Amino acid sequence: MQGHDMFSVNCSVCVNTKQQRRFERRQVKRASEPFELVHSDLCGPISVSSHGGAKYFIVYVDDYSRHTWVFFLPDKSSTTVTSRFQEFTSWIWTNFHHLKYKIRRFRCDNGKGEYNNSLFPGILRATGIQYEPAPPYTQHKNGVSERMIRTITTKARALLLDSRLPAEFRAEAVQTAAYLHACSPSQSNKGKTPFEIIYNEKPEVHHLRRFGCLAYKLVPMPQRGEKKFGRRSQECIMLGYVHQTTKIWRLWNQSTKQVIQVSDVKFDEDKLVSLVAGTDVLRTVLQENETMNTVWFDDDDDEALDSASFGDVVENGSPGIELLDNGVAGRGTPGSLGSRMILEREVEVVDQGSVQEASTELEGLHSSNHQVSESTKAVPISQPKTSIAVEPRSTQDKVTTPVLRRSLRKRHVQAKIAAMVTPGASAGPVLDPSCYEEAVEFKCWQDAMREEFASLIKHGTWIPQEYHVTASQKIIGCKWVYRTKIDADGKKRYKARLVIKGYKQVNGIDYEETVAPVARLSTLRMLLALAVSRDWHVHQMDVVTAFLYPKIDGVVLMEPPPGIEWLDSCFGNRICLLQKALYGLKQAPRLWFQEIDGTLKQMGFIQSLADSNVYTSDKVILILYVDDILIASPDIGLVESTKKQLYNYYQMKDLGPVRQFLSQILT
Repeated sequence: MQGHDMFSVNCSVCVNTKQQRRFERRQVKRASEPFELVHSDLCGPISVSSHGGAKYFIVYVDDYSRHTWVFFLPDKSSTTVTSRFQEFTSWIWTNFHHLKYKIRRFRCDNGKGEYNNSLFPGILRATGIQYEPAPPYTQHKNGVSERMIRTITTKARALLLDSRLPAEFRAEAVQTAAYLHACSPSQSNKGKTPFEIIYNEKPEVHHLRRFGCLAYKLVPMPQRGEKKFGRRSQECIMLGYVHQTTKIWRLWNQSTKQVIQVSDVKFDEDKLVSLVAGTDVLRTVLQENETMNTVWFDDDDDEALDSASFGDVVENGSPGIELLDNGVAGRGTPGSLGSRMILEREVEVVDQGSVQEASTELEGLHSSNHQVSESTKAVPISQPKTSIAVEPRSTQDKVTTPVLRRSLRKRHVQAKIAAMVTPGASAGPVLDPSCYEEAVEFKCWQDAMREEFASLIKHGTWIPQEYHVTASQKIIGCKWVYRTKIDADGKKRYKARLVIKGYKQVNGIDYEETVAPVARLSTLRMLLALAVSRDWHVHQMDVVTAFLYPKIDGVVLMEPPPGIEWLDSCFGNRICLLQKALYGLKQAPRLWFQEIDGTLKQMGFIQSLADSNVYTSDKVILILYVDDILIASPDIGLVESTKKQLYNYYQMKDLGPVRQFLSQILT
């Protein structure tokens, strides 16, 4: 009808029957400086875990440079993801604080569990970062990180297919793919590399080697079987790169089944050391190639990758070690599969529980050289025991099936692991937590942290200060340390201590003197022997939060403690200006000794010339060991009088007659 806009009619029936998703193609304005906008997404679960037990990885993409950082995760819980994000932000501060770079906006897909929870948005609010979650079921709103995951997994798939390595090496392939991406120019960066944009210098590429190729590691002199005529090299597999250096590589040691870091190495890029069973190499790779052509990324909250999405090159059965000589047919071609079996090797079966205990995975950030190490320590791998035969060179390409043998050695689960999974065990933690993310899951450790935090506030340990730091100032991080203490009567006490990372202090700038004496053990034994022989009374006292009494002798800025969002919801985006000598400071022991020494002398005690931690007065001997005090006297009234005097100066804990001192039970 003329003059009537049909599309302006507000008809609910038409809308309910015809509405479709609309994609608005608009040119998006890029960030104007590094880390102004960071995109993030999580990929997983992956069907086959990495050597360290990781089934997920998370990416952080800088919108300005498209530089990508990868972290590997055992799960996608809120504490795990938040911990990795805090490691990432700390790394940014450490490396770019002089340029005043910081994350201002954070964009993700609002996935349930990792992002959509009460913990992660609180961290962003506390640090002043604008949160930009995508609406549900709109992954295209988080397209930068989604596309980056596709780019990295495609590169990693190509590395695995070319190298013929099994699925357990996916994490190594992903981290190498991220490393190579940072060194590669792109059209979105106008021909520059992400590394060049971030660091204002071109990346070095002369050290790049073929992933999975044969590498000869120099065997150090002490490790050679025969000093003079022993083998000087050991065959390994090239897996990746390390830190900012161009002279260290990550290798897979075939004999020990460990990831190692080596600088003295020679590469043979025309040969690949495959860990796939010999007769199945061609058939497996071709099948995986066909499978991968039908793989699509899931549009759900996470990208659930099955084994085909990375291109598995391992089938059921025991893997062997195969040397592929493709110098004639070219890399990755079927004609390159003329194989020659080398190296007599035996790989023993390792109990899976022992593997998980032994593998120490730091799936964090490898500084600025655009990669994340899947493990900073040697990581054992569980593989069947395999005997590899040696086949002479032949004119025909022929593959020999390895003969399988099983180890008869009986495997035992380590006691430490068995204690964690023993049926009927207590609901509380069995082992002391190693980090905040582990402790926050238990109420007993939450209560311990609240008690410690309340004590810190009571003593005026710091003054909250707005985040305005000059280039000459340095902010030092902090962490929680957890210990389960058992009294002489067997009662457990959960203790959480906030410790500043004093190892980042610089001698001559942040502190001067650090020496603080402690009582000699010979003095302690002499006092106890004297007390037993003369029937003296020996009582023990403990100074509560001893290091918080002396005032600090300088300006020290500290990051807020982990968990500040629930310990003090009003703290906000501020830092801590220390007023008292917190545990971990280099000068803290000396300041405390000066404090307690002055107090004891004011009480009338005289310091011994033989041991500076022994003080005497009228028929009273006092021994000081940091914050533990022993009071010995033949008169119980003098012991109690000394206790009352100490109560006037410090918050003390009276432990009564000594039964346990320095973790030693006295009988």
